[in-house]
Amino acid sequence: MAEMRTVRVEDIVVPEVRATAKRDEEQEAILRATVEQFGVLNEPIVRPVDGGKYELVAGLGRLTELKRQGKTEVQVKVIQADKKTALMMHLAENLARGSTNPVDEARVLQAFIDSGATVEEAAKITGHTPEWVQLRLALLKLPEVYQQAVAEGKLKIGHVVAAGQLPTPEEMDHCLGLALKLGWTVEVAQNYVRQRLAELEAVRLRDEMAPPPELPEPEKAQEMVRYFVCAGCSRSVDRSLARTPPLCEECLTLLRYVISQLGAPREAMEYLYRAVSTYQEYLRFQGMKRTFEEMDRQRQQQGSSG
Repeated sequence: MAEMRTVRVEDIVVPEVRATAKRDEEQEAILRATVEQFGVLNEPIVRPVDGGKYELVAGLGRLTELKRQGKTEVQVKVIQADKKTALMMHLAENLARGSTNPVDEARVLQAFIDSGATVEEAAKITGHTPEWVQLRLALLKLPEVYQQAVAEGKLKIGHVVAAGQLPTPEEMDHCLGLALKLGWTVEVAQNYVRQRLAELEAVRLRDEMAPPPELPEPEKAQEMVRYFVCAGCSRSVDRSLARTPPLCEECLTLLRYVISQLGAPREAMEYLYRAVSTYQEYLRFQGMKRTFEEMDRQRQQQGSSG
């Protein structure tokens, strides 16, 4: 049960590891106006810690606004919770708002696991899968520059997932660096990874002992992402010619088989057009033949009756 208390603001300790909710200027203005007019509608949540202090569990924005107004005391909800429970209460509240950044989430999750929890427990409490938790934790292994970029929204988790498909840390680092420098969307980064993997595979097939091709300069990388690898014929095609109709597995298999038997798509289309045209001509010929045969049969019948 939570107990309402009035405590000194200076006795509330804000933990270093947090997943603080982000607000834009309009949201900050609304919070400020609400606190000024009505006071704090949802009191900050704290837990007792050593030295007569209270550790903040939730409500940093509200506490900050009260400090700005010069308040020296604040009413809070005091809960009895260990560090492990407090961490998950804090993360769950901010995740519910959908406004935290993934790196802060990762730091709270890591602290939760360091306190003795498992990945499965973290997944259950946050309402996500263990894979979601593992992906967040993996962000903490990135170089600081990329962690900062993810925290600021300059890189998305999708960029990290795409780069993670590359075979070496150097390749991954290069991909993320290009995405950051060139402002790539996740889709463009995914396209770069597909092209780069195809390039690396082509070199391997030619000579397994050959060194991998050099990491592409930004100019070459921009040229690479202009193209995509066609799922049907495996050619690199200009993205302006990309079409994405949904295909079932059977149709895609059939498409690939036709291409493998008839050659490149343009030649295959010509071949199929000629084949269909020839078949249609054959059908017309058979129809005309049946007509003439019927006319001849009728003339023979007329001659016999005469």
